[in-house]
This record gives sequence, C-alpha cells and structure tokens, in this order.
Amino acid sequence: MSIPTDYPTTLNITNVYHTFLVIRIYLYKESVLIFLLKSSDICITASQICDMALCLLETSCMKTLLFCLSTDADSTCPKDSNPLQLEPSEVIGEHGDEVIVNCTSSSEDHDGMYWINGDNRTDSQEDAAFFPYSVSLSDYNVTAECKIKVNSSECGKELGITIYITPLSIFHVKAMVEGEQYELHCDIHEVAPVQNLTVRWYKDSQLIHTDSFTDTIKTQVNMSSILTINISRGDSGVQFKCEAQLDFGPSGPVTPVLFATYNISVDYAPEFKGNTTDLISVKEGDDVTLNCEAEGNPPPSFHWTRDGVNLMANTSNLSITQVMAGSVYTCTAHNYLGTPTKLYHTLSSVFILLGLFSKMFDLIM
Repeated sequence: MSIPTDYPTTLNITNVYHTFLVIRIYLYKESVLIFLLKSSDICITASQICDMALCLLETSCMKTLLFCLSTDADSTCPKDSNPLQLEPSEVIGEHGDEVIVNCTSSSEDHDGMYWINGDNRTDSQEDAAFFPYSVSLSDYNVTAECKIKVNSSECGKELGITIYITPLSIFHVKAMVEGEQYELHCDIHEVAPVQNLTVRWYKDSQLIHTDSFTDTIKTQVNMSSILTINISRGDSGVQFKCEAQLDFGPSGPVTPVLFATYNISVDYAPEFKGNTTDLISVKEGDDVTLNCEAEGNPPPSFHWTRDGVNLMANTSNLSITQVMAGSVYTCTAHNYLGTPTKLYHTLSSVFILLGLFSKMFDLIM
C-alpha cells in the first residue's frame, strides 16, 4: 500500500480478533523498518494496534509506507510438532463423576501451559512439563483442552469426552389372548449417550432380536424397544427377556447389563376334552358320577343343570345319588372368553341293550 506525501492517513483493519492472538505490526519507511509493535497475548484488535502505530508517524514527510501484518494463532501450530499429549486422550465416565487428565509436553522450552474448560481458563504454568487437571462430568456438553505456547505459536490438544448414565429398564405388556398380536415394550429411562445403547431380546434363552439407536444427542433421554409377537397357548410359560447395555467397544468401560423378564400367560376359552354330548348307560337307582373336564385360561368355573333345573354344584365332577334314567344333565364351563356346554343323556341299560339287539337283527336280515 502506498500513501502519497501530505495525505491524511487512517489505517483500519477490522474483523481480526482472537482472545489469544499474537499480532505484529511492521512499519517501513523506504524499505527501512522504523516501527515494530507486538500484541503478545493481550485481548486487542488489529485496528487498535494500527491506530497506535500511525500516531507515532509524521505522515507529512513520508514518501512510501509499507504495512505488513502477521498473526500466530492455534492454526499455525504444526501438526507433526505438537508437543502435547493427554493421558488418557479420551474419557468415558458416568454422569456426575470427576476424572483426572494429565497434559504432558515433550518440550520444556515453552511460554506457558494452561487448560480451557468450557468458559474457564486456568492460570498459565511456564516451567511445567506436565499439568494435571480435574474435569467434572456433570455437564453433558463439557469440553476440555490443554494449550501451550511454543516459539510464538500456540498448540492445543482437546480431550475426547463421553458421558453416560446407566439406563433403567421397565418392562410392561397387556394381558395376552390366544390368536392375537401383541407388542412387548422395553422402556429405557434416562439413558445417555443413546447411540451407544444396545437392547437385546430373548425368548427363553434364544436371542431373537437386537435394537440399536442412531440418535447423536448427548444428554439423557427415554427410549423404547418394541418386540411384536404372535401368541398361541403353547407359549404359556415362555419367558421373554430384554437386556439393555451401553456398549463402548473393547477399549471402553464395561457397563452393567440391566434386564427385565416377563413370563407369558396366554388366555383362551374353555374347551372340553372329548365329545360335547355323552350317552350314559345307567341302572335306575344307582349312584353315578359325571366327569366334565375342560381346559381354559383363566381356569373355568363350572355349573350344572338337570332337565333345565339348576343344581347346587360348581365342580367339574357331579356325583348323582339314585340316578334317574331319561334325564339330561348339562355342564357349563365358563371364563371371560367363552361358555361352552356339554350334554349327558342318562339312558336305562335295558333300553341300550334292546337297541343293540335291534341293530344286530337289522344286519342279519
């Protein structure tokens, strides 16, 4: 930039600002360095430095003014010569924990080491080869970086931080009826980070389904894994289990496996064993027991009638004293899914024998 003689001069440089920026101003008069100003690490804009420099010059006697601006910031730190190492370089901890991280410099010739933790900056330590620092994991968005000033440049090493919270699993399901489709819910409350969560489903001891999550949110959230199943009465007594665990890989911490189980109970209507109509051969005046066996879930209750008249009996077996031939007994099995009935016809053994002889005679003829 050339400035004519006697020309009123104002030099403005805007939008250059960095908390730890090192700015140098070189002013030359006809190739001769006449002024050097360094901002070091104070908070100051480039335009403020330039205004200070121009105040020292008499522009009326200037022939040529050459202005050079150079900056040294974090980006100028050579990648291959960053002297900092963090131990550990990454921390994975439970929410609320505190971890100690040691920042070590391979170079003892430096202008200071310090930590930046969120909006906080520690005091600079100029003679230290290592700088341990305690990082609180109470904020899911916490950041921590160790910095060092070496040879007019500034290098940094950022700590990798993952914060988790042990999930709490709640398992719930509605009552199951045979032949219908159901959803088993495994609800995981207050889990973080959810992208590391794995949910596994088992039927008895067999793994049947695995769920993972892609959300990148760092804070604790509530998640749910859903398993859809078709139910039959043969599944009664089967145990379903969901397992929830945060998985950080082979080099990460091993977190506890939380699980919940549910033993399946399948409801179905009562069904009679055998025929629903029986012919009972009796001898008038004998004692007889009628068996009404039915299977259902919930277990059915029983009710009996004789020729339409209610009997005071509520068991599956009905004991009859001095049975009368020609009567019709009705057994009813009931639960909330159905009420089937079974009929028992008491016939005199004499009539049954006559009937058999009649059939035999018809066959002979």
